[in-house]
Amino acid sequence: MNDHLEELPMNELGKILIKLPMPPSFMLTLWGNDKEFISKYLKYDGYYMTGDAGYFDDDGYLHVMTRLDDVINTAGHRLSTA
Repeated sequence: MNDHLEELPMNELGKILIKLPMPPSFMLTLWGNDKEFISKYLKYDGYYMTGDAGYFDDDGYLHVMTRLDDVINTAGHRLSTA
């Protein structure tokens, strides 16, 4: 499953992606669920999806503004960022 990927203009809110490869110590999978890890975080070829949204300002700084799903799943518990 690969969604369309395009670069956004400055100051426009969009998904935050990190170009692969990631450092060796970075998260390699979700415990016991490789398929879910790939479908959630590797849905764009060559990029890791952070689950955050933000924008680059005119000076090139990245501003992280919100979670895409507004929920963080920790140890099986769904936590709202609000």
